[in-house]
Amino acid sequence: FLEYQKDLTGFEPFKKVNDFFEKLFFFDNKENAHNIVTLNRFMKDPKKVRILNALIKSTELYLEERIMIDEKDLFDDNFIDEILESDLIKDLNKEEEGKKTYKEILDSFRITSIYKKTDGNLISRPSLLFDSTGTNNYLRLSVHIINALLEGRILLIDEFDASLHFKLTRILTILMNSQANSNAQFIITTHDVNLLSNQLFRKDQINFVVRDYNDVDIISLNDFKANSEEKDIRNTSNFEKMYVEDKIVPLPSTNI
Repeated sequence: FLEYQKDLTGFEPFKKVNDFFEKLFFFDNKENAHNIVTLNRFMKDPKKVRILNALIKSTELYLEERIMIDEKDLFDDNFIDEILESDLIKDLNKEEEGKKTYKEILDSFRITSIYKKTDGNLISRPSLLFDSTGTNNYLRLSVHIINALLEGRILLIDEFDASLHFKLTRILTILMNSQANSNAQFIITTHDVNLLSNQLFRKDQINFVVRDYNDVDIISLNDFKANSEEKDIRNTSNFEKMYVEDKIVPLPSTNI
């Protein structure tokens, strides 16, 4: 609607709604799917790549860094032109948008992981083809989190802990809750009970999804106050221990 308005006077509420939804981004972590456009754009930003590589160095991934090599180091221009004009992608060739799509795929192979061999020398490999599912998943999730932090986005992440070691989810949680976050918001779902820690989250940041045959309820940990006769849950309580012992919300019944 706003795109077709020459004069936005009187449409300020629409502008605010539009700005809000422009900030929203949803990421389904269990799909293990690469958004090539987002990944390529990220890797072409030196500041973002520096942050990603600092995160890599702080984590035992046995990976030195990720870089984006020059196009000439992967393919020469003639090769790319031949591919773009070939019958294999004639449908993509019909429009400039199609060429751009194929170019994005080629660019994704420029994203390279640098590893250290046992003899101390470095070796480079195409990231999307060579890195493990867990490594790719961790770094792909890191890309979205860094984007949200720098751009002040609202990032919704489903299955936050999918294919990730619990220490890796803790690292990303610390980053999201760090002083680097001045204007971003993260809403995540997870089954990782190790994240139920007062060292990682405040009480008001933790919610439980509780379901029965009739309803699905969202219950905030902050609803349970300290010194309460029913459930005494303090800011310093061991949230994980209380949860697994069925002392916060009812857990699914398992009678096997």
